Amino acid sequence: EQLTVNLHKERERLYRAVLPSTVPQAYRETFIRGALATQTDPRLLAALIEKESGYRPHAGSDAGALGIAQFLPETAASYGVTNVFDPIQSIGGAFRFVRMLLNEFGGSYRKAIAAYNAGPGAVRQYRGVPPYAETRNHVDKVQGAYVRMGGQSWRV
Repeated sequence: EQLTVNLHKERERLYRAVLPSTVPQAYRETFIRGALATQTDPRLLAALIEKESGYRPHAGSDAGALGIAQFLPETAASYGVTNVFDPIQSIGGAFRFVRMLLNEFGGSYRKAIAAYNAGPGAVRQYRGVPPYAETRNHVDKVQGAYVRMGGQSWRV
């Protein structure tokens, strides 16, 4: 039990150390909680949300994606988000969704981010990043932000 407590504290220390300063203060603890709950690099979600919405909780897209994490309503509901405009709920849901995508796609950040953008079915169909210009551009932008935040470039 003590080992588990120590691992949790060490993981929390690490996540706090790597969390980019660009994450607004109002969301920093939510990022840490999401990272701890899903064991997901908070820089990945910081890069994703920065590119999805610029941290704007009331952002919207022509495709119908809403909120800070740019969820479609049906996807949001699948990950426990009842109000897409609540940034705390949406960030938590985004961590859960990205963790599921990482699990499904063998830990591949590229495929997970592509699936977040184009849907998991498209990534399954093309066995990788689909040939959609918007999705490929989005994956590259998120990767660029992730690298700028201190993460390693994605090979796969």
